[in-house]
Amino acid sequence: MSRSSREQPKRINAMVLIFPIVMGLIGWFVMSRTLSQPTNTASIAIPNVSSEAASSTWVLFGKVRPASDRDEKFVYHVEAQTLIATSTERGWRVPKAATASLSQRTEGGVWTLGTTDWSVSLRDARGRAYQDPAFLGAFDATHFAVVAVASDRRVLLSVARTGMIRELTSISEATTPLSVQDGRVWLVELPLQEGIEVSPIGPSAVWSVAMDGVTSTRIIDDRISTIVTNVVAQGSEIVFVSDVPDMRWVQGSALSAPVTGKPLGWLPGQRLVFVQKSKLCLASSAQSSQCGPEVSDGLVLVGLVP
Repeated sequence: MSRSSREQPKRINAMVLIFPIVMGLIGWFVMSRTLSQPTNTASIAIPNVSSEAASSTWVLFGKVRPASDRDEKFVYHVEAQTLIATSTERGWRVPKAATASLSQRTEGGVWTLGTTDWSVSLRDARGRAYQDPAFLGAFDATHFAVVAVASDRRVLLSVARTGMIRELTSISEATTPLSVQDGRVWLVELPLQEGIEVSPIGPSAVWSVAMDGVTSTRIIDDRISTIVTNVVAQGSEIVFVSDVPDMRWVQGSALSAPVTGKPLGWLPGQRLVFVQKSKLCLASSAQSSQCGPEVSDGLVLVGLVP
């Protein structure tokens, strides 16, 4: 037998021994890499979010608790229709709109409008003091609406923090300013009634005055047994609120059919938030509404959750 024929079986045996060793090393390496990965893969997985879920809306509400060291805070998930009470830090309060107050240093003296940081004396261009003023609200962060008496006229004023005062329009005895909404003063005019104790009746004529004095078209709620008591407005979206209470959407120069409820404010997408029969509801029109969880009185719309 030759030398080469005697060594061939040894080479075959060596290959048989090396092959399982190499495969074992490869398996060990793969296993060690697998075990080194996080085991909680479910918590870091990225879900396949649908477009509807991605556009979910979260709304922040508050409830004033003056006797407590903080107000209550709630988060509303619009799509899921769930209202969740959340914890608040000490001192948290429901935000207030830009405001000011009226004061008079001495009885019969000049009225001033302002805050602890600024004040404006309410005098006309001739230096005469305005009488019996009432603060209505803020046009913006630096201009405020006041109704007052100038001689024998009731006038609507725009008062700037800089001290500039502008008379926007005269207001008749039959006209009552309601509130400042979306940078405009809203007013309602009712038929004059004889007698002090006679209850006011409709129809209600409603319009607004902007900070530059521009007056909107009058819209009539022709119901006699109901009067308009407030307006909730944001841009072209306007709802009249009555003393029933119910609401009517403004549609051009007309009004929708009445809808029972108390409006809280507007959300993006022209959706009105309101309370109806103790439930929190959303509506984009008088014909389309969706109601969710039950709520208690005193809920205040703060805004969208950032």
